[in-house]
Amino acid sequence: MVRDAETARDVAQETFVRAYVKLHSFEGGAAFGTWLYAIAVNQVRGEMRKRSAQKRGDAASLDALRESADLDPVDPSQDAGERASTKEQCARLRVELERLDPEHREVVVLREFQDLSYEEIAKIVGVPVGTVRSRLFRAREELRERMREEAS
Repeated sequence: MVRDAETARDVAQETFVRAYVKLHSFEGGAAFGTWLYAIAVNQVRGEMRKRSAQKRGDAASLDALRESADLDPVDPSQDAGERASTKEQCARLRVELERLDPEHREVVVLREFQDLSYEEIAKIVGVPVGTVRSRLFRAREELRERMREEAS
């Protein structure tokens, strides 16, 4: 989500430091993982705000996302041409994910790559479940449309 492997490591480290410092405030109302994800998402948001203020319009990459999720599925039953096509589609998908609005990219990553429930995502990003569903729907539609345009 932060588009840089080094920054992702820094954010992860800061997330665990903050979780340790705030462990006394964990009340158990949500799963520990959900609480930890919420801290991580807040760290990512802070990093994105800081970057945005420093560097407007920088090129994005999905290096951090590639490290946390395998977007290059390799099916041994595919021939070389099919594998090349799959890799090409994954590369296009990475580019289109980068172009999504951060709020939309956030829910896509949490749902599709972290496999979290709508309820967990809602708690993490601090919005109602309906908003999560709406953002996810819009993000998927936008990705679908962009992939169709690119294929044409």
